[in-house]
Amino acid sequence: MATRQEIIEVIDALLEGKITPEEASRWAGKEVTKTPHCEDPSSALFTLIGITDPIVQKSEPWQKELPRDREVLARGVPCPRKELGKTVEAYWLAFAPWKKVVLSQIRKTEKGERILELIEEDWNGKQKLYHQMPLPITEEPGLPLSSGEIQEKKDAYRKGALTRGEALQWTIDQLQRKGAVDKWDVLLGFYWKLRGTDEPFSPNYISADTETRPTAHIGTKLFEICRRETERIKSQEKKEGNP
Repeated sequence: MATRQEIIEVIDALLEGKITPEEASRWAGKEVTKTPHCEDPSSALFTLIGITDPIVQKSEPWQKELPRDREVLARGVPCPRKELGKTVEAYWLAFAPWKKVVLSQIRKTEKGERILELIEEDWNGKQKLYHQMPLPITEEPGLPLSSGEIQEKKDAYRKGALTRGEALQWTIDQLQRKGAVDKWDVLLGFYWKLRGTDEPFSPNYISADTETRPTAHIGTKLFEICRRETERIKSQEKKEGNP
């Protein structure tokens, strides 16, 4: 398992030219499957692995991406995922280095009460917004909520066919409905758009989940990268005569 500080040190060594991209990628490939998400919230290990993987589609050069990943590691961000299924039912976390952190979540108190909580803070840790409200389950499950229905509401709000108040009430209603449980994380992101500050914000990182889904899921492509990298490392070590 790689610690946050160890990842920072490898990034620094790479950016300073003390190790090669291949060495950094090989190290990350060994550590990525053993490292908890909370130790690497910016997925810097995947960035390091992708440096030498031709299949990874890069939207920008790693020389630009890694300093941003490093800043997240150095600053630290909330990790609601570790409380998922315990004190957190669902969450939507978004952040941009040097700008802002947003956390929208449904948490449970010691008495089992559901609370809808929204927190915004700047990169220096100054709280810009805090709002919470009771969020009891109000009805039987009913029909599942589809992604299409959510998009219809978002489009209606964007076009002005739905007021902010109407969109907000609909979102809260869905967050109180068990039938919408698989979409609570998506709804929490929409809730922030409706209830948060009106400052422009384009997050570089978004993490969202509900307790009804596995918390450690990673995209198929990323699993494939890890698998190939592990095989490559084992093959290379075998050639070098390492056990």
